[in-house]
Amino acid sequence: MAQKHIEHTEQPMTRAGTIQGPSRRYRRLRHPSFPAAVWAQKNPLLQRGEIGNESDTHRAKIGDGTTLWNDLPYTDNASVQDITGAGNIVVTRTGNNVVITEKTFVFEMGVAQNEWVITHNLNKRPSVVVVDSANTVFEPGVEYIDDNTVKITMNAPFKGYAYLN
Repeated sequence: MAQKHIEHTEQPMTRAGTIQGPSRRYRRLRHPSFPAAVWAQKNPLLQRGEIGNESDTHRAKIGDGTTLWNDLPYTDNASVQDITGAGNIVVTRTGNNVVITEKTFVFEMGVAQNEWVITHNLNKRPSVVVVDSANTVFEPGVEYIDDNTVKITMNAPFKGYAYLN
């Protein structure tokens, strides 16, 4: 089957931005949201881990990169195994509520050093936020060694935490 992408003039497919929290920056994502009839008519291919929302039914599907929309299970009907196979995604179900989050990794450097090499095993190049023990955010140099290793460099020896997601 050929890949199809939704084109809809009411809103863009996704939006991303950065907001400031009390101690770190957060990235806000807006997932595509259209009426169920639009999704069904266009029958797009969602990329692996991409979430699509039906604005009128408030149901969601998560892409696997190969299955078209009409053949994907809804998150409320899917097993946890169906959903977690879609990438770095963690699904928590409580009754009828489904919470979908991305895997994260927290690294603590207890000894002051100006270079940290972190093996995180997230199989991607994650965003990195570094804070000290007072939760002050620092902007270090970040070098991705590979999809599972990142090197963080500060101007002076430093101890604190690195949050990767």
